[in-house]
Amino acid sequence: MCNQYYFYAVDDDFGPFFIKFSSYFPYTVRINLNGHEYAKRQLEKESIAFEELDNGVLSCENPKRLQQILDDLDEAKIESVIHKWFNILPHPFAAEDQEVGFRYRISILQAEFAKTQVFDRPLSGRQLFEEVIRENIDLGRPGKVSLLFNRRITKRHSRAFLYPCYYPRRHTLTACQLQDFQDQAVL
Repeated sequence: MCNQYYFYAVDDDFGPFFIKFSSYFPYTVRINLNGHEYAKRQLEKESIAFEELDNGVLSCENPKRLQQILDDLDEAKIESVIHKWFNILPHPFAAEDQEVGFRYRISILQAEFAKTQVFDRPLSGRQLFEEVIRENIDLGRPGKVSLLFNRRITKRHSRAFLYPCYYPRRHTLTACQLQDFQDQAVL
């Protein structure tokens, strides 16, 4: 049996979050923070009016400042909130352990990024919608379906696959090739 210890808290800067400590070596920790909650807290601190959603912001009195707040959210701010709560909550590494080198290193297990489009007029949104639909319908046509399902997989087949992706420039790239583009990341 493995025990996990959850701490649910509300931070002044990041809002609600949780920390999960494992009870077994190497005493891994999982921390869930939400960038939308961070943005809402910062807007409240600066008295900027906004209409919130459950996991986002519907409208904002000063959208440029909201964007700047989100752009300024960096690893230093995330590390500071984590270390702040490590100093408050009990965890397995006593001061003596930390003195001889036992400490937590922060890494990203999962990150979710949202690209929110704001349109100047309804027609712009409609044009984007039509383009997204066209790109995705086109991928499923008989001449293109082999891009995704190009061979029969049997039990003797190796488990390593390169999954092709349909890139907007209308040519196929495997996932490992996509990593070469600076503006994209394959996780």
